[in-house]
Amino acid sequence: MSIKQQLQPPPGQADPLMAKREEDRGVSGSGAWLEAHYDPVASLYTFPTCMALEDLNRDGDHKLLVGDLGSGQFDMKLKVYKGIDLMYETPLLDLPTGVCTFYMDTTDPRTPAVAVASGSFIYVYKNLRPYFKFTLPNLQLIPTEANLWAQVKEDKIDPTVLREKLESLHNEGTDVPLTVRSMKFLELEPEDFHSFVSVFKHIPLKRQVSHTRPSLK
Repeated sequence: MSIKQQLQPPPGQADPLMAKREEDRGVSGSGAWLEAHYDPVASLYTFPTCMALEDLNRDGDHKLLVGDLGSGQFDMKLKVYKGIDLMYETPLLDLPTGVCTFYMDTTDPRTPAVAVASGSFIYVYKNLRPYFKFTLPNLQLIPTEANLWAQVKEDKIDPTVLREKLESLHNEGTDVPLTVRSMKFLELEPEDFHSFVSVFKHIPLKRQVSHTRPSLK
């Protein structure tokens, strides 16, 4: 019997030397991925489209950019991590749905800017400072909806009638959806109708493109 044959484990038995090597490398039997960092209380809520890796300072050190959805209703932020440490964060006014980097000019040294899609806006950060805000154009309104809010503004109908007519319009299933204002109004309890209408009836009705209504389940 050769020396090589003597060193081989019996059939059906794992090689203890190979198992030891895998253990030393931190490789589990389920795959070859190394667990570089695990933090169950990091409190990050995001989607793949809201993450990016970029060398922001052109120093060879890539940072992790995260559009954090917070609770889904508040505390939304753009966060930048260096390694596992949070190095920068800034609040966002609405839910983020996209984060990317791009070059704005050809000036050396070329440093990338950061773009964040949030609500009806695209926010651009240069050197991690607010630089520009693009406002997306308004969309077409439903004429009937616009007319109802115009009547409420002139006190021709009361909020209860407005609610009934908006609900009927919503149930018709028109090709053009209602505005965010009308949808929020339909979610209110009757005791909140008057206060809501008094705040918004003098503000022009708009329907804007919104990036930030992912399904939060």
